[in-house]
Formats: sequence, structure tokens, C-alpha cells
Amino acid sequence: MRRSEVALNLYERLQPFYATAADKMLHLRGQWLFAKVSASFGRASADKTAEHAFRAAAGTAVKLDLPYESAKILLDLGTFFASRGRWHALELVIIEALNLLDYLGISRDTAVAQVLLLAARQRRRSLNLLQRAGLLINRHHFAAA
Repeated sequence: MRRSEVALNLYERLQPFYATAADKMLHLRGQWLFAKVSASFGRASADKTAEHAFRAAAGTAVKLDLPYESAKILLDLGTFFASRGRWHALELVIIEALNLLDYLGISRDTAVAQVLLLAARQRRRSLNLLQRAGLLINRHHFAAA
């Protein structure tokens, strides 16, 4: 069994625990985990599932008033698009992330926004830049807390 299949099997076996817990944050983490597992297969059918799961998780985070979590999920979605060479979709998700950052009061001239824009424009370096943006968002989140 490949790693992706093992991860999906474990995720499916954990579903009763997620349902029993009835915790909204745990549900969000489960959605996000499912998106990452789906993305790891590298097949077109799993890619559609992964994209839908990333978007659902980002939407859940917004509904739970967790904008930083939503931004991190969008960065994972951007990384997914970059890994598949889906550059137009990457640019659109970057714009979505920038709008979220604006909502959070993180202006477009911040380091995070600049790195995100570079990721959308510089295809070869985009995975590295998206990871850098994720680190910057985490630092900003902890600094604001």
C-alpha cells in the first residue's frame, strides 16, 4: 500500500472519532487533513476532490471566524495548484488570499503579500515562496496573539 492509500485508510478509520467529538475546530482540522491526503494521490480524480476539500475547509474556517486558519488553508491550496502547474488557478487563489489579508488588516505592502504576489508571478519558485508566506503568516499570527 502506498503512503497516500495508508493515510486515506487511517483518515477514514478516524471519521467516527471526528463525528463523536462534535468539535468544530476538530472538524475543520479533519477537512483540512482530508484535502491534504487527497492532494497526495496525484491523480485527476483525487485532485478534484482535494480542491473541493481545500475550498470547503477554507470556507469552514471563515464561518468559524478563523481568518488565519483560512489563509493557511488557501496557501496549501496555492501550493497544490503550483505543484500541478495550474498557474492561472494559483494566481486566482493568491488574489483570494490577498483579499483575506486585506480584511485582516494586513496590507498589500507587507512581506506576506509581496511573497504571495511573487509566488503567483514566478512559476518556478512558487512552491518555495508559498512555504515562505506560510511561515510569515504563522509568525504574524503568533506576534498578534
